[in-house]
Amino acid sequence: MTINTMPSSLPLVPSLEMAWRDVDSSFERFCLTAGIGAIEQMLSEDAQQLVGVPHSRGGGRISYRWGRTKGKIGFHGGKVAVHRPRVRSLDGHEVALPTWTAAQAEDWLGRWAMNLMLINVSTRKLRRAVRLPEGDLPAMVIQIDGLHIGNDLVLVAALGIDGNGHKHPLGLVEGATENAAVVQALIDNLIERGLDPTVCRLFIIDGAKALSKVIRRTFGTHTPIQRCQIHKARNVTERLAKPLHASVRRALRQAWELDDANKAERLLRNLARRLDQEAPGVAASILEGLDEMLTVNRLGLPLKLRRSLACTNSIENMMGTVRRVCRNVKRWRNTAMALRWTAAGMLEAAKGFRRLKAYKDLPVLRAALAAHQSKCVSKRVEDNADAA
Repeated sequence: MTINTMPSSLPLVPSLEMAWRDVDSSFERFCLTAGIGAIEQMLSEDAQQLVGVPHSRGGGRISYRWGRTKGKIGFHGGKVAVHRPRVRSLDGHEVALPTWTAAQAEDWLGRWAMNLMLINVSTRKLRRAVRLPEGDLPAMVIQIDGLHIGNDLVLVAALGIDGNGHKHPLGLVEGATENAAVVQALIDNLIERGLDPTVCRLFIIDGAKALSKVIRRTFGTHTPIQRCQIHKARNVTERLAKPLHASVRRALRQAWELDDANKAERLLRNLARRLDQEAPGVAASILEGLDEMLTVNRLGLPLKLRRSLACTNSIENMMGTVRRVCRNVKRWRNTAMALRWTAAGMLEAAKGFRRLKAYKDLPVLRAALAAHQSKCVSKRVEDNADAA
């Protein structure tokens, strides 16, 4: 008769009560202690399944215990010690415990190192290529902006907003400056990956002429382009004397919040006329690109949606994350390194993307874009008929 002289399992591990005592000092320490305890308990159960209960008497064993040892598992930036039982077969060979094999196979340390790279820790030996998503690009709104890396490298990125208000990093290309050739390469890359150039979309840019030129050349001369109103207001006020800042900002805001685009344009022209004597260059800056500054007004969008789509805040926020990710890089070895780190920063930023504030009004934008495209097609047909 077989008699068990010991309890069914041995307390090889720190107890959960010990882990709970650690929670007051550090929740992270609590999680680590509880996790180690759970792993050690699973290791003990694996050994028991292979050799039976410790000190029990009985035949039919195919292996036996061989004491305990301390092993290490890569976790959270280092390695933690885990006590585990050892089991040997009758011919003297070590028997692997399934839990230990699985724990060593997990790349917890590698995942942690990648996360550190994304929160500013310099890991120069870590090389990891990050590819942006490919395939269908359901973007009703596309924002394009550039990021300067060093003195002679510019990365141009695109961010899309779909019909549900979700934001998606779309593409990234490199160049020496933010010129038409670089922007054209980005647009061509998006089209190759599934962006339909025949669909009418709203493009939001910071005001670079190269962006407008390439967009209209690729998607049509009547493609709606919205210049960032925040950039425009900043460029205007920085060139004025300080006593004029408040009144000019108030006039710009009043014009941009009008539902009637024609009235808004008259207000802006009046502002430029008023500033023409004191600052003729600033007056010319207000009139430059005036049509693109009021695109969201001409589309007849609600005020809340206009505020969300009249600026490049979404892609600027993404670029801010990229700068934070790359802040500890002291030397850019080559363009591939810059692309890899910037793409990693874009994907890291995507984890924290929030839905567009006015996403419930996006059906209005969809209808406005369809009506704009239909109107442009009809006008083109009439022009062709008149020309014939």
